[in-house]
Amino acid sequence: MNWTVFLSDIGIFGITAAAVTYLIKYTLDKRIKNFENALNHKAEIFKTDLNLDSYKKERLHETRLQIISNLYKKIVHLDFATKEMTALVKFGGEDFDKQEEIRIDRTGKAYNEFLMYYRENEIYFNQETCELLNQLISQYYDALWDYSFERNYGIKNPKNYQEIAKKVTEELPKVLEFLKSDFRSSLMV
Repeated sequence: MNWTVFLSDIGIFGITAAAVTYLIKYTLDKRIKNFENALNHKAEIFKTDLNLDSYKKERLHETRLQIISNLYKKIVHLDFATKEMTALVKFGGEDFDKQEEIRIDRTGKAYNEFLMYYRENEIYFNQETCELLNQLISQYYDALWDYSFERNYGIKNPKNYQEIAKKVTEELPKVLEFLKSDFRSSLMV
């Protein structure tokens, strides 16, 4: 056996094996790097989508906070006006009928403002909240209608003022408490 030939064969084989190994390693490294880049790109897209979704939810929550705050203010004004209108004892001064008309008009205006604001923003509330608000709308409307019926139509209302006042002071606060609780849970407070 000729050692020179043997060593040259081993050298060529070794160089060839080293070259093939290097090519395989280079190709695999390149594929792995491309795969890693693709994964990083997908991760960035996912992060962007996640941030966008989070931003949208945050904006929606801020909008709901503002709507609930404004709606609650309108409910408080309506409640105050309704209680003032249906109070059994009133201090009207010289022109009681004129004062009474002002109270009815104020309540009607507060009711309409509440109703319009709610209808414009109803989409922001869940079904249970809408049911509570619709119940509130109905009860305030009934109180306003029953109280102003005789004045508006000149016909004696079968419901007396004490019944109406009792409804306003006893039934409405129950619905308002449920609504306040619902608003608080929506606001996470």
